[in-house]
Amino acid sequence: MRNQNGISLIELLVVVAVAAVALVTTVAFSMPWMAKETMRSAAHDLQAVMQLTRIEAVSRNHACRFVLNTDLGQMQVWDTRGTGGASDDELLH
Repeated sequence: MRNQNGISLIELLVVVAVAAVALVTTVAFSMPWMAKETMRSAAHDLQAVMQLTRIEAVSRNHACRFVLNTDLGQMQVWDTRGTGGASDDELLH
């Protein structure tokens, strides 16, 4: 019987194939979770900014406005005191 040192090419290919299948399976199962987590995080951020708008309105004792700009991906809180024109508004957050 021959003394065998190291591994053969076939053994190496089998190990690489098993690792690739494990990696692909992990990524495939984690994608829906990542999408769900992203949505949950966005909803939490939205709730926090809307709560901030309410707190600002109560503390200032007049209306504040929540603005969601989807083009820029921004949420803003505006103080709407003044004569009602947009130029009178003050950006708070």
